[in-house]
Amino acid sequence: MTTTDYIISAALILLVIPQIRGTRMTLLHTLLPLAAVAAAAAYYLKSFPTEGHDVRLDAVTVAAGAALGLACGAATRLGRAADGVAIARAGALAALLWIAGMAARAGSSSGPPTAARAVSRGSAATT
Repeated sequence: MTTTDYIISAALILLVIPQIRGTRMTLLHTLLPLAAVAAAAAYYLKSFPTEGHDVRLDAVTVAAGAALGLACGAATRLGRAADGVAIARAGALAALLWIAGMAARAGSSSGPPTAARAVSRGSAATT
């Protein structure tokens, strides 16, 4: 991984910290995570290889990411402050799932062989 990869990963992980404490759901707090994920996607998603098992691998990883996202959402409690503004508070499970997703992404792109790398051996992008 490059320094930029580490910075992006750290920034995405740090998005969870305010939600653990409880975040007032203002327009800024709603759009900031969306903008950060969109920026990371623009940085990483340059092309979509379609040879070998690439499409299947992409579909599996997108489905895994969506499942982690849904589980994080389910582990986040919503409430109202005294002034009526919505407050979102991520539980420990949501934080753990978010970090696990980020670690899986980092582990599949560098380091020792992992399950994700073993699956991707059939991918034309890795040959």
